[in-house]
Amino acid sequence: MRLTATICLTLALLLGSAGMSFALPPCSSDQSQYYDNCFGTRTHWDGGKYVGQFKNNSFHGQGTLTFFDGDKYVGQFKDRKRHGQGTYTYADGRVEEGIWKENTFQYAQKVTPPEANRASAVNIIGGSARGWNVHNDDKICEMATAYGNWNNMPGSSGWVKEAARRDLRCGTGTQNPFDSIAAEAKRDDEAEERRRQEAARRAEAKRADKAEERRRQEAARRAEAKRADEAEERRRQEAARRAEEERRRADAERKAEEERNKPVLIGAGSSFTISEQGHLLTNQHVVDGCQIVTIHLPSGLKKARVLATDDTNDLALLKTDLEDDNFVPISGTNVSLLEDVVVAGYPLSGSLSTTVKVTKGVVSSLAGLGNDYSQIQIDAAIQPGNSGGPILNDQGNVIAVTVAALNKEYFLKEQGTIPENTNFGIKSSTARAFVDANGVKLPQPYSRAMSRRDMADLITKTTHLVGCWVSRATAQKMASDQKQDLSVTPTMQRQV
Repeated sequence: MRLTATICLTLALLLGSAGMSFALPPCSSDQSQYYDNCFGTRTHWDGGKYVGQFKNNSFHGQGTLTFFDGDKYVGQFKDRKRHGQGTYTYADGRVEEGIWKENTFQYAQKVTPPEANRASAVNIIGGSARGWNVHNDDKICEMATAYGNWNNMPGSSGWVKEAARRDLRCGTGTQNPFDSIAAEAKRDDEAEERRRQEAARRAEAKRADKAEERRRQEAARRAEAKRADEAEERRRQEAARRAEEERRRADAERKAEEERNKPVLIGAGSSFTISEQGHLLTNQHVVDGCQIVTIHLPSGLKKARVLATDDTNDLALLKTDLEDDNFVPISGTNVSLLEDVVVAGYPLSGSLSTTVKVTKGVVSSLAGLGNDYSQIQIDAAIQPGNSGGPILNDQGNVIAVTVAALNKEYFLKEQGTIPENTNFGIKSSTARAFVDANGVKLPQPYSRAMSRRDMADLITKTTHLVGCWVSRATAQKMASDQKQDLSVTPTMQRQV
């Protein structure tokens, strides 16, 4: 009954092994070939036989190994060794079923004791659960010979084969009947060893090739990374170079623009304060075309805004943010012929000095050039820079605004004579109407004569130098267009 159970278990394991083999292709029928990842059969020279799965030319996976002495193992293998779940059935009927590791039984799931009637068989065949390697040469010869000859009794062929395999003569003096088989087996073993070594060499070469390929790929990756880093560095440097060039270009353009926009003084004239709120009066031609208008005060230059201009009468109303209680009234009465006048201003300020200057004279005519009744004629000397300055009477009231002189070069060329002391001013009535029209409240004129000291103090505090500023680019264009001369008529030269 126990033998029947063992046979059934063996058949079940064989069927299971065969079933698992369906997942692998069959190995070559030529057992000298290299078996890998296949299901096949390999027969050993001593009669042992393995049927099952192979990997790297070794028993690996599920299989059945039948030994020459009748032992059988059915189960899992790894690298030619019993490893994993398996059942070892000995020739004497003993069974070890459980877990194996590298040909060593670890722990049992099932163990059956040997039957009594199997003991003699074990003694006869000298079988071993561990294989032939547990027996020394003396034991092999003892079991392989009888009466000085090779033992031919049943069960002794395995010992004789092992003697032949070990090339033992055992004192027989005759040839071992299994010498040819042993030689063939030896050749098979040597061939197997060569195949194993070749497989190992190929595996090592494959590993070396893979390692070399990994090194090559790593070197290529590093080289590519280096090239990418170098390219990125070149791009960075190029971007930095372009940025630097762009910055320099922008700086150059900014500096050039600043230079073009840098204000330059292209003319100067005179003005005078007419209210406590910082209003000033001057000529329109003094501030015409100016991008910046400045007033020279004792505290420094102050910018002035042009509130209004009268192109016809050549007047301009300015305003500063500086309030001052020093101002000069504009006369509300008509001027008289031969009335004494004082002219204040800043003639030739660039050549002489920036202090106020005065000249004296009388009213020479109550009309200007061409019977222009908005102007008066005076004989007090004026020079370029007097334009826009006050012409005052002896009470300290403004009776006219200095505007122009006759063009001496024109009269010399046209009439052959040089006019002397022929200068013009815009009447106070015209100036007063212009200021009133722009909503500036004027102070009342003085009613009594003023001493020279008080007159000088009044002129000094209320008469200011006017600067006309434009950008350098505008000044260059004006120079190229020959617009430095602001004369409005060939017979009259405005004293800017």
